[in-house]
Order: sequence, then structure tokens, then C-alpha cells
Amino acid sequence: MKKFFLSKYLAVDTEYQTDKRQTLIIKKVGTNSTSKATLSVDGTPCLEIIQNIAPLRKTSSTIIGLLDLEDYYVVVPPETKFKFTGSSGSYMNIVGEILQLEPGENLGDPYLGRYGAQGRQYITYVTGSYDHGTDTAWAADDENNIVSVTPTTIEEYVLDKLLLLEKSGGTINPRNFVLKTYIDNVPKEYIYSSSIKEGIDVLNIPAYNEVSTNETPFSLKELPIRLLGDHTLKFTIKNISGSALSPASGDSWTFTLYAVVKYHKKE
Repeated sequence: MKKFFLSKYLAVDTEYQTDKRQTLIIKKVGTNSTSKATLSVDGTPCLEIIQNIAPLRKTSSTIIGLLDLEDYYVVVPPETKFKFTGSSGSYMNIVGEILQLEPGENLGDPYLGRYGAQGRQYITYVTGSYDHGTDTAWAADDENNIVSVTPTTIEEYVLDKLLLLEKSGGTINPRNFVLKTYIDNVPKEYIYSSSIKEGIDVLNIPAYNEVSTNETPFSLKELPIRLLGDHTLKFTIKNISGSALSPASGDSWTFTLYAVVKYHKKE
């Protein structure tokens, strides 16, 4: 077996096929698709991304680049069809390794094992948005839901990677808005004081293209969230400033959250 660099762009809605002695190991991905970009191998979806969590490449206008799939890499075995669907005219950037098998050589583990699992264990994301209303002030201590997700009985979500938050409506200062987390309506952070407010300050959770104010991505790696089937994860935005906050004239306070998810589905 020989190995070569894999660094290629795929065009949306285009079917590709590997050679009879060629295997692709896709380790990092990005896209400029503004809707969900789904990579399917042999007709089975095994990756879901969007440019907001995995831009096509790292540029001066993004704080992140390609998304590292780590143990959830995608395997395209020999003589196997694959394609991605997404926004019209978009691309997917795939980076990793090309394995060139010797004549008569078979693809072994760990790649065959990962190929067998990648339709049940893969990278996806959850997203949600909250719009407070044009020219509508956000009252002190008012809290609103931005994302609510409940896996089915046979599913499990693990959030231990990027968390990104897009915000608009006006100038946001420290200690204005925070992100709060609940599982089954029980807050993850439930002990706090009148001076040390609850939640994660939204200014510490930048969007993928928020280079002017914060170039450090927020990650759940150190304190992952594991969500089992039939349980509900909820993210909210709360005004902790102590007074009503008004958006810019003619605008609305709007927050959109993206969280990278390791998706597991039982056989």
C-alpha cells in the first residue's frame, strides 16, 4: 500500500467513483455551502456540515478553517461512488490521504471497520436562531430559547467540539447577554450569585467569520455535553445587564447558534 496526499474540491451534486485500487481517507473538510452539505458514500450519508462550522478554507475573514474529523473520518473504498449535496454551485474541500493498494491487496482495518460504522457514527451539527423583533427592546432578565434538540431513543449526541454564535442588532458589551444550557429543563449551571451572573458571555463565543472582535473559537472539548436519546438539550440567550437593551434603530437583536455534534445511532 502506498499513501499520497488527498487535497481536492468536490462539486455539488456530482457523482464521483474511486478506482479499483484506490481508497480515500477524508480527515478534514470544509464547504462554502450555505445550507446543509451532506457527504454520502455508496448512498449512505456519513457527514453533515455547513460553512458556518467548516468554511471552505481558512482566510483572513474566518477564525476557523477546515473541520478536523478526528476519529470520525470518512472512508471511500475502491470502486465506490460518493457525492455531496448542498447549496447550488457550492464546493466541498476534502483533505486527508489517498491509499493506493497493490494488485490483489485488500483494504483492511481500521479502515474497513470505520467504513462499516460511518453511516451510524459521524460528524453533524445542530443549529437554531432567535430574533427578538425589529426595534424591540430586550427586557432585563428576559431569557429566550435559541436551540432545542431531542435525539430519538436509539440516538446519542456528543458535543465536544466547536460552538459558534452569530449575533446582530447593535453593539454588545461585556455582561450584556449570556448563553445558558439546559438538559431536560435543568440548568447545567445552577449555582451563582447576584454579582457573578450565570451563563457564558456571548462575546466569548464568536461566529466563524467574526475576526474583528474575537479570533479565538469556543470549544466544548474540555467539558463535553453528552445527550442521550429521548432527552432534550436547550440553549437560551439571557439579558443579564440589569436593564433593558435596545437594538440599533430599524434592527433586531438576533442570535444564531451552531454546535458541532458527534452523532451516534445504535444498530
